[in-house]
Amino acid sequence: MTRRDAFTLLELLVTMAIIAILGILILAGAKAIKSSVEQSVDLANLRAIGTGCALYAADNNAAMPRVAYDTDCWMRMIWPYIPEKKVFASPSDPGNCIKSRKPVFSFDNNTSYVMNGFNDLGDYNLPTFSLRYAMVGSPTSVIFFGLKANGDGNRYMDLMNGDQKTAGDYRRYNNGSVYLMVDGSSRRIHFSDYDHALWLARKDWKIP
Repeated sequence: MTRRDAFTLLELLVTMAIIAILGILILAGAKAIKSSVEQSVDLANLRAIGTGCALYAADNNAAMPRVAYDTDCWMRMIWPYIPEKKVFASPSDPGNCIKSRKPVFSFDNNTSYVMNGFNDLGDYNLPTFSLRYAMVGSPTSVIFFGLKANGDGNRYMDLMNGDQKTAGDYRRYNNGSVYLMVDGSSRRIHFSDYDHALWLARKDWKIP
């Protein structure tokens, strides 16, 4: 009986196929792990932003930060409570404020997140309008902040202006996205369970 020292062509092809499949599986696993880590960071960032808003409210008669105006926008108003740029930067946002080296607060929203404009509760463009936590009847079921679509400059979700069609990213993570609710909790919502009405404090208010 003679000893065979070389692989046959079939054996080489099978081996290469197995290596290729293993490589695909490893790559897919690495992408899934990366996505999971980025989602966790976003959830933590949103909770921190929620804490900043709550601290601001504690010092301002329970009022929420304002969504409008360069000198009076939510990013600038909560910065004294969480002066860490990384909290405003989503790792899944290729143009976030850390990578782009842009300031957190400016006329454009250089953060990776967008605040609820609460169109159904009042006119946020009026200097006299002050939104308060007590005005939101179901804080556990109303979105306060969400992931901003990459490259979008909106500071708030203006439902009257149709921002719900362009400002938010609702499928960032495995066909879903992450949100901060008014009560300070953060969660992932699958796109099949998402509805623009989640931005409403008054569910009877009709989105244009």
